[in-house]
Amino acid sequence: MLEERSLQKELLDAEDIPTADLFQNLRELDRINTLLGGYDITFSALKKVIQPEKNYVLIDIGCGGGDTLKRIQQWQLRNKLKLDSSALI
Repeated sequence: MLEERSLQKELLDAEDIPTADLFQNLRELDRINTLLGGYDITFSALKKVIQPEKNYVLIDIGCGGGDTLKRIQQWQLRNKLKLDSSALI
């Protein structure tokens, strides 16, 4: 097992990551979040705090490819919520 946390930058954090590798990594993260329930955890938490009659602004700081915000936008439209999701990268 891993006994120590690596301090090396992840591929996604590298300054010189090739474009093809960047997009492949973002696709893989989206697939992982879809298959392992990462998005569902976010939706579950939002359901607990959002009241349908109120307006909200959601900001994801350091949002990577913006995939979570994209999924939240789709989710809030299906659930008829007043949620403005923005991204700060």
